[in-house]
Amino acid sequence: MKNLIVEKNMTRYDLLFGEYTDVAYGQTMCSVTWLKNGGRGGHTLTWEKGGHLYAHYICEKVDINLADLSGILSAIKEMYPDSIGELMGFNESYM
Repeated sequence: MKNLIVEKNMTRYDLLFGEYTDVAYGQTMCSVTWLKNGGRGGHTLTWEKGGHLYAHYICEKVDINLADLSGILSAIKEMYPDSIGELMGFNESYM
């Protein structure tokens, strides 16, 4: 697990990023948690490592708006390119 501070779209994000093995299927999974409220808790998103991420599906699953998700996930993809396949339907002006 790594604690990252990234700055995208005029916003600073305090994130936890890591990989783990799914106990049910044995797949390598990635997770990112946006530490809000003083870095003590926040929303977490998990996905299969290297998988394509679709904006509308993710927005239904996690309580983070599209602009923030675009910034967070594009930063993760830049830092760890093998973690995310393609970002589909995200707002490129926030990346």
